Amino acid sequence: QVPPGIAVTVTRNDGKTANDAVNELVFHLIVSIIVVIVLLYFTLGWREAAIVALAIPLTLFITLAVGMLAGQTINRITLFALILSLGLLVDDAIVVVENIHRHYQLQQHSRLQGAINAVNEIGMPTILATFTVVLAFIPMAFVTGMMGPYMRPIPFNVPVAMITSLFVAFIVTPWASYRLMRGEHHGDHSVPLEETKSYRIYRRILAPLLEDGRKRRVFMGVVLAVFLVTMAFPLVQWVKFRMLPKANKNTFLVSIDMPAGTALETTDRAARAVGNYLRRLPELKDYETYVGTGSVIDFNGLLRGGAFREQSHFADIRVNLVSKEERKRKSEEIVLAIRPEIAKIAAEQGANIKLVEDPPGPPVRATVVAEIYGPDYAKQRQIADDIRALFARTDQVVDIDDSVKESQEKYQLVVDKEKAARAGISTEQIVQTLRMSVSGMAVSTLHVPSAKNPVGIFLRLPKGGRSGLSDLDRVYVAGPQGNQVPLSALVTAEPSETDKAVYHKNLE
Repeated sequence: QVPPGIAVTVTRNDGKTANDAVNELVFHLIVSIIVVIVLLYFTLGWREAAIVALAIPLTLFITLAVGMLAGQTINRITLFALILSLGLLVDDAIVVVENIHRHYQLQQHSRLQGAINAVNEIGMPTILATFTVVLAFIPMAFVTGMMGPYMRPIPFNVPVAMITSLFVAFIVTPWASYRLMRGEHHGDHSVPLEETKSYRIYRRILAPLLEDGRKRRVFMGVVLAVFLVTMAFPLVQWVKFRMLPKANKNTFLVSIDMPAGTALETTDRAARAVGNYLRRLPELKDYETYVGTGSVIDFNGLLRGGAFREQSHFADIRVNLVSKEERKRKSEEIVLAIRPEIAKIAAEQGANIKLVEDPPGPPVRATVVAEIYGPDYAKQRQIADDIRALFARTDQVVDIDDSVKESQEKYQLVVDKEKAARAGISTEQIVQTLRMSVSGMAVSTLHVPSAKNPVGIFLRLPKGGRSGLSDLDRVYVAGPQGNQVPLSALVTAEPSETDKAVYHKNLE
């Protein structure tokens, strides 16, 4: 039903994002099941592999059901918790299956009694190991601040998955083992342990380290050297440490800040210059420009104040990339590659342009933030300028911004009451005339038969006639005798500066 000539572009689709995340979880779930089946097939047999593989989806389904009853939603962190649990929840089932398999090979009891003895034998250690993992995640539930609610699905879902896997391992796995597994001997299990190939290889490697002191010391020295080299990775930047890895997103935001008071047309010119450069990106799908208003608010914009960018000197460009399966470069690499050219455009246009990527975790205002507190706001602004200059000299620090905005001239028009009284003009007349000239005013209504409501008649000077104080000479106020008095003769302009915002945090 969209009229012809109007193009429709989907700039954000949270439903598709959630669907892709769920599909990725299902993919990893299938991969994990295949890996477990293959591993157990070559070590125990296909029946044992199938029994353990059964525990994975069963545990996840129960975990999701408990989460639904508790009011949990399927989001990125919930899915991360489930994927994290995949490597843990098969442990209990593997331990139970392995021990039942061992008892069946010994053939000392009936199959039913062998399964019971096997579970009883490893029951308490398995319970203790499971609850050790559960207790390791519970403290995360008491994290405060923004990270608390954000990470809370992890201390909920991981313990639930682990406890569920314990019940599945003690209830479903023994039953399935009793029904599916057989007691016959397989391959090497009919041969004494000391004569198996794996035992001989293991002994050939380990025995010298236990019996020869010199070899043992060399081995420990090599382990220590490898440990020290590994610890040095962050120093030489072979490994970059991050709290959360950068996600390969299909979108990023270009935020443009012009000097306060910049006309909308000038801001639009800067946005078009950035857009013309972005067109050349081979990975670009489309982009949307928002001039004088903020872009569609997203998770990152909630903290950065994207909803408050409603002035003529602000602009946003939402850049959408082709799907990550269709491009070689990650979104982070693309942003790093275009940053130098964007910096050149910013210098040419006199703008502060920032490249804002969607964070992998809770949004933050910036990677590095300096907060300045004090009773003297002028001194605070001076210190802010010094710190900004320090940031600018710091290597690899980009997109520097501060909350201190540029000084903006303001003129206070004071009515000369004596002149106004001699001309027979009231202060109210002067104020209304000035307001109508600059801001505009509805002076009457027009009754149109086809219109449901009266149409307002809005009166205001054109933009070229209200751009400076000299335009007051062309605005006249009518006196009681019909005399026309220029507005500039009745008011005096007193220059000053607009008030600057005072920011508070924690009531300071």
